Amino acid sequence: QAALNAFGEANSKGVLMQTVSRRTTAIGFRRQTIDMRSLSVTASSLSGARAIRASFETALGAVAQFQAEAGLVDEALATTALIDDAWTLAQTLSQVAQAFAKTGRIADAEKVVAKIGFAMPKTQALRALAVSRVYCGEMQVAEEILKNISAPADRIALQGLLAAAWALRNESGRAQVRITECIKNVNDVVGARARFQALLSAGEPLLNAGFRQMAEPLAREAD
Repeated sequence: QAALNAFGEANSKGVLMQTVSRRTTAIGFRRQTIDMRSLSVTASSLSGARAIRASFETALGAVAQFQAEAGLVDEALATTALIDDAWTLAQTLSQVAQAFAKTGRIADAEKVVAKIGFAMPKTQALRALAVSRVYCGEMQVAEEILKNISAPADRIALQGLLAAAWALRNESGRAQVRITECIKNVNDVVGARARFQALLSAGEPLLNAGFRQMAEPLAREAD
């Protein structure tokens, strides 16, 4: 709340804001750290009131994410309501939804996902939601979410997680189907490095669960 008040005061006084970006652990298939988007806006890209407003809304996005991670549902949603820019709002809603999913607030996450208007941030939120469903043992729900994820790399990573989860439930047939789909879909990923990373993200849950033999086709494809 103190940060929110400070950002509001800076905005009212026309001060261009800059906050320090942080690293956060992404909910998903491995403990991969990702850089949160830069919270600084320079005058070279925007000028005057637009730059100040943009920096304020980006800072609001950071506050909303922290509120969501702390379980302050109403506060996080109230903060997102202060953002006017459509892209900044979509990114912020995605981060809020991912935080809700990570902390087990699945119903709240689903409501937020429905409000996201851009494909990429929505896909990121859907992936986090699907992972939470898998960890809750709600496999069929996770499978339904998978149908709504179109980005090949995200689909492959989730398919690998589903394969490991099905294998742990002694559903080897379903696990093999997901592995086959990973290999089939990898050709849709652009770039050799991106394909390698996608296959790695799919194989790691299987390796961590002790299913080395199931992971071998993914490793061969990565070679």
